[in-house]
Amino acid sequence: MRRYGNPVNATRLVLAIMLATGLVTPLVTAHASTQSTTTLVLSVPSLWEDVLTPDLLAEFEAQHPGVDVVTTFSTTTFFGFGMPGSTIDDQLDTTEEQVLAADVLYVDATTLSAAGTQAGYFLDLLPLAMSDPTLDVADFVPAVWQSYQWDNGMWALPLSTDVILLTYDPAAFDEAGLAYPNERWTIDDFANAARALAQYNADGTVATAGLSTLSGGNNQEVFLRALAGMGLYDATTVPNAPSLANPALEYILQTWYELAQEGVVAAQGGGRNEDVPLRVEGINGYTQRGGPNRDSAETRYASLLPGGVAGLSVQGFAVSAGTQYPELAYALASFLTGRSELTSNNFSAAPARHSLAGATTTNNAGGAPGGEPGGIPGGPGGGFFGSRTI
Repeated sequence: MRRYGNPVNATRLVLAIMLATGLVTPLVTAHASTQSTTTLVLSVPSLWEDVLTPDLLAEFEAQHPGVDVVTTFSTTTFFGFGMPGSTIDDQLDTTEEQVLAADVLYVDATTLSAAGTQAGYFLDLLPLAMSDPTLDVADFVPAVWQSYQWDNGMWALPLSTDVILLTYDPAAFDEAGLAYPNERWTIDDFANAARALAQYNADGTVATAGLSTLSGGNNQEVFLRALAGMGLYDATTVPNAPSLANPALEYILQTWYELAQEGVVAAQGGGRNEDVPLRVEGINGYTQRGGPNRDSAETRYASLLPGGVAGLSVQGFAVSAGTQYPELAYALASFLTGRSELTSNNFSAAPARHSLAGATTTNNAGGAPGGEPGGIPGGPGGGFFGSRTI
């Protein structure tokens, strides 16, 4: 599924063309260099301040004499550029601000979108990757490797991933007299369960939703795409155009809208800390749900999403289209994806590389529970697995 909004305005298109053709170099001020030093600016989440240490980056600098990596820690990197619910123009404005301030950026499905790549903000890494003799594509989980590839380009190198599933409280289902969810459920099944599982106040208003896709990521899109049973874009066009010809889509979206209006589903606006019986969430988010106050006796089951698939929430590193040093920026992104210190974090369940699957680290990088950010299946930052495991 692709994310599309209002057409990019003329000013932004002109900027994108100028960036792509090298007619402007917006990073001159940020990347002032001397005769002996090349400065690369790296933007990562502020949660990594204790993880992305000078010693770690010194290894890269030793491999590339004369390169100085300057790290900036962003508080807006997780959960998308721009505020939740912001317009596509606002999101693109924030994306522009972020990518023009760094050479290499941490990205996920909420920050790297088709709208951002089509606007010309991110460098296509495919030519650099295909000419990299040290890159072992077979070392990456195949679906994860493909997650940032669309419009005949590759827009980030994958670092790590989480797997998005249905999780549910069997005791709540038993009490409500409901069958447990499975991959054959339809939107009507979920609507019935959401209403039956919700907790209501004395006045009939909803106290706790029955179904949650959580906030901060794209779990909702993963879920709705699974219900649709097919991609919502035309892969035969470049750039990929929306394809909304699925006859079931209107009914799915209308039903979902009604459930959100009733309050029996907690969509992208909440549900993270509430005891919602049925959730669309990541494996890593589920294991941390409730934090230290979580009931150790709680029983929680998991099921594949509709259609027998699981969503992938992928994190990675992208390169700004405005970088003056594309080869070095690519090399830094590649170096970072091979660091187990970064793959083990509270937003992922597994590294993108097979070679790091058994790595042990002392990483204590924190993050909000809840399985976010969620990848968009078949589109930016995410994907689908069938009945397989990573």
